[in-house]
Amino acid sequence: MAVVTDNAKNVLNAVNLLNNITEKDDLTCAAHTLQLAVNNGLKYDKIDSLIQLCNKIVCHFKNSNLASQYLKDKQDQLGLPTESLIQSCKTRWNSIYMMLDRLYKNRCPISNVLADRSLTTAAIAHKFEVTEHQWTDIETLIKLLKPLQIITTVFCGEKYCSISMVRPLINAVIEKHLKHNVSDDEITEHFKTTVIRELSDRFKLLWRPSSVVSVRQIASFLDPRFKDLEHEAVDAREEIRTRVKHLIKEIAEINCDVQIETPVTKHHGALEFLFGDEVNCNIADTDIQYQHYLAEPQLKFDFDALEWWKTRASKYPLIVALATKYLGIPATSVSSERCFSAAGNIVTAKRSCLAPETVNMLIFLYQNKQLL
Repeated sequence: MAVVTDNAKNVLNAVNLLNNITEKDDLTCAAHTLQLAVNNGLKYDKIDSLIQLCNKIVCHFKNSNLASQYLKDKQDQLGLPTESLIQSCKTRWNSIYMMLDRLYKNRCPISNVLADRSLTTAAIAHKFEVTEHQWTDIETLIKLLKPLQIITTVFCGEKYCSISMVRPLINAVIEKHLKHNVSDDEITEHFKTTVIRELSDRFKLLWRPSSVVSVRQIASFLDPRFKDLEHEAVDAREEIRTRVKHLIKEIAEINCDVQIETPVTKHHGALEFLFGDEVNCNIADTDIQYQHYLAEPQLKFDFDALEWWKTRASKYPLIVALATKYLGIPATSVSSERCFSAAGNIVTAKRSCLAPETVNMLIFLYQNKQLL
């Protein structure tokens, strides 16, 4: 059994006190951990002042019906989608990215409204003035935050195995989207340096002699899209493979113990006496399955790993049992948050007397309505 939680110390301590939790290490919510790294990357005076300015602009349009209406008119005139501006929120993931992106897309209509003296006074317009250099900084932040917004969305998926993608995707973001360039400006250099350090520390990307193979690493190896472990350090790869091989043998031994408990004939008892009481648990078959899996070609990223294992259950019965156990763990705790939100919409002030069993059934139906 495994529990995926956020990074709150009290929650982590509570999970560590549970006795029936077999997997505890490296199982914090990947999306929450990622956002902590991003937030630290945004802690920079120049970035902070820019975000505050953008928040004030959004507040102005949200608090003024006249300005909001004229913004929509300007959007129509310029052939842009009629969209409201987005306010950032500290507790809402990726809200800063969404705010900056929406502002940048509506740069022209916003500037037109603020420049119209029949709508905006000179003092207010000056207060919300965004210089050309600041618009460039906003564009820079959007480019930096976009891949991190996409990866957060991928982590929060529920219809595919997500835990196996955590380490490969974090490494891909660092190597492809946060790679330092000589042309990086001050904001970009700070953000990349900080986020890379934060991601490396929080996701334990660096392999050390004292490192322990984590659930995410095991899941990545059991996912045929990442089985070659190209995202891991060379020293870590063999440790991960050795750990998985050990887990497969444990499953084989458990299956063997179940078979031993079944009644045996007197003839079999005699053979065991003659050959010895050491029972062959077909460890050779375990090695064969393991080696055949290693020889399998690595799948493309858009393949369904669960469907792949489903079609090979008879070929790799022992490894399938392990893959089912680890690939079923979600990468984030978002599923429980969605369930909690659904419960809040179902149990309202006018429906507060519902029986617990009824609430459970209604939540189940709501969460699985697409499958019905």
